[in-house]
Amino acid sequence: MYGCGLRISEAVRLEVADIDSEQGVVRITAGKGGRDRRVSLPQPALEKLRLLWRGHRHPRWLFPNRDGSGPVAADVIASTFRAAAAAADIPRHVTSHTLRHR
Repeated sequence: MYGCGLRISEAVRLEVADIDSEQGVVRITAGKGGRDRRVSLPQPALEKLRLLWRGHRHPRWLFPNRDGSGPVAADVIASTFRAAAAAADIPRHVTSHTLRHR
């Protein structure tokens, strides 16, 4: 999310086919305003996504839910982010959307 400036709703719906590693971009489908767009995918982020995918090898979803029937729920990502912020002792209120503005 941070490396590409994605919203949670965009990140959870990412499909394996949305990653264009040759061009170094991610295709975001119907983001805010219903428009598709391409965003730059930094090489370190691509490498992390490859490792993640190799761990589950879901044929469609980059971030599948536990049973593989669909994408992970946005509230799962939000609660994971809150837990990470708390573990890092971040003193102010932050949300995953804060990453889009940094």
